[in-house]
Parts: sequence; structure tokens; C-alpha cells
Amino acid sequence: MSEPNTLFTMTAPGLLAFPVVTEEQLQRTLKFREDQAKRGNRQMRDAGYEVSLLLDEDHPDLPGIKAAIVAAATGKAEIGAKYQLPIKRGSVMADKNATKRKALTPPKAPSQEYLRDKIVLVARSKFPVALGIFQKGGIVNLDTDALKALHSKKFFAGAEALIQVRFAWYDPSPLVPAGGVNAFLQTALATGRGKPFPGTGERSVAEAFKGYAGHLSNEDPLAGTDPEDNFEF
Repeated sequence: MSEPNTLFTMTAPGLLAFPVVTEEQLQRTLKFREDQAKRGNRQMRDAGYEVSLLLDEDHPDLPGIKAAIVAAATGKAEIGAKYQLPIKRGSVMADKNATKRKALTPPKAPSQEYLRDKIVLVARSKFPVALGIFQKGGIVNLDTDALKALHSKKFFAGAEALIQVRFAWYDPSPLVPAGGVNAFLQTALATGRGKPFPGTGERSVAEAFKGYAGHLSNEDPLAGTDPEDNFEF
């Protein structure tokens, strides 16, 4: 049996969170990861390209995204198993952030309230992602290093963007006993609209998820997350 075509191209934008799609962002992530390793924190995911895209619960692409995830899992997931999904409930993530920061000494204010009431689509890639921007009524492909460097600031946390992803099943492992579906990031298009999320600045995705363990592979791309975070269909 041939694999289902699970390439999904968004038709309406979401908001970028924790973006690592440019070389500059990747280098900041690598630097932070190295600094954390020197301090003894080795529970870090392999650095790579990724985005978390925030969607409203009535986003027009959600039905298609859910259908593509189901297609990727059909015939592979055990009936009734609670397998990992690449979409999460932002309010659950925001609650966990608030609890963690409240427990610090001294306590700190929550830093991810912008996730609240959103659906979060997490997409990753080992390889550089095709980038584009919407400019002067048309799409400009950032197909040279010079263009990517020139427009890298357009891919900030809070920017409106559309992405293309390929959903794929990954088999169960000790860290993810039921297996799950991963979203492989293919392309990202910045619309030129959006406002930076409060407190995001130039933080890397590694800093935002410094306690999160996993790998850029089919085996456990969401290792360290809780299946209870899953967005229920």
C-alpha cells in the first residue's frame, strides 16, 4: 500500500512562536545550547529548524490539518491508543509555564500567556526551510543567502506566517510508547504583518524549551511532552 499524501499547505496565516527558520536564529539556538551544556543541562533537543504556529480554534485550516494527521496515522496507530500529535493546546502550555515560573526563587511572572486559547502546530526540519515573504502584492522567494539575511527579521515571534508541512507517522519507542505523528516543516511565508509577543525579543527556541528533551527524528520528535497536552479531535 502506498503512503498517503500528507503534504499540507496552509491557506490562512497563523502566528509564529519560537521560530528557528533563519541561519541567524539557528546560530543563536546553537550558542544557547552550548552554554547550557557547559552548565550541566544536557536534556536538550538537537538543534534544528522549527516553528510553533499559533492558530485560533476556528482557524479555517484546522479541519484539513486534522484530516492529514488522521491519514498519516491510519493503519499504523493502535486502536484506542493515545498517540502523540503535532498540535497542542496553548492554554495547557501556558499553564505549565506559569506554574514553573511561579515556583522559581524569586517567583517570576508567566512568559507565555500569548499561547492561551490557541492551538499550537509544532513543525520541525533537520534541513534549511524554503522561505518567502509577501511584498508589494506578491510573493518573493528568499532563494539566496543574501535575501535570507536581508529579510530574516520578518520571521519574528508574533509574525503572521503561512507554512507547508508534511505529516508522517513515527513508530513507538521507549519515550513515546504509542508512537505518533510528526509535522515536517517544508516552507514558511511571512506576510509582513504581526506584532512581537511580549517578552520574546530575540530569545531562541532552545531558551523557551530548555527543559524539553527529544530528537529531530521520526522516533520521538515530541519526547518530553505530555500526551494530555494533545488537542483532541
